[in-house]
Amino acid sequence: MREKQDSEHSSVEALCIQAAPPLSSTASVAVQLQSLANFIDCRHGYTTLKAYAGPKHYSAGIRHGNWITPRETKSAEDPSIINSSQSQVSTVNLPYSEADIRAIEEWVRRHVETTWHGIGTYAMAPREGNSVTSHGVVDERLNIYGVSNVKVADLSIAPSNVSCNTYSSALLIGEKCATLVAEDLGYSGDALKMEIPT
Repeated sequence: MREKQDSEHSSVEALCIQAAPPLSSTASVAVQLQSLANFIDCRHGYTTLKAYAGPKHYSAGIRHGNWITPRETKSAEDPSIINSSQSQVSTVNLPYSEADIRAIEEWVRRHVETTWHGIGTYAMAPREGNSVTSHGVVDERLNIYGVSNVKVADLSIAPSNVSCNTYSSALLIGEKCATLVAEDLGYSGDALKMEIPT
C-alpha cells in the first residue's frame, strides 16, 4: 500500500506493509520501508536516543582503553539496560522547549547520514515516473531530459537501490555509456566490439 505523508518539511510517498486483520486489526502500519522518510521520525529518534543514552545505559560491557593498557576498573559498574535485568528502563520524559525542538531539527538536517550508497538522484525512468520513482531525469540512452549533448554515467541513474555490489553496477553503467556515446558518434558493428586485454 502506498501512503502519502505530509509534514512541514517535506511530502514523501512511503511503501507500507500492513498486518493482516486476523493478526492485528488495530495496527495501521506494521512496517514502513523508508528509513526516516518523515522528519518527525528523525526528531523522535534524537530525543529518544538522548533519553536512553545516560551514563548507566547501554554500556554492554565495553571498556575504554587500548590493547596494551586496559582501563582499570575501580568498582563494580552499575547495572545497565543491556547487561543486567536488574535495571528498570527510564520512563522519565525529558523536557524540550520549542527552541530545543528547532535546534534538534537543525542538527538532524546537518548530521543525519545514510549507510546506503547515494544513488538514484538522476533516475533513469520515464519523465512522468513509473511504479519505482515519481519522476525520471535520464532517458534510456542516458540523456538528461531537456538538455542536449549531456549524458549521465554513474550510479545516480539507478531508480532505486541495487541488490548487488554497487561497484559492479557502476562498471556496467560505464561500459554501456561508452557504447551509447560511440553509437551517437556514428560507430556501429565491429567498431563497438570491446576486447578484454590479456
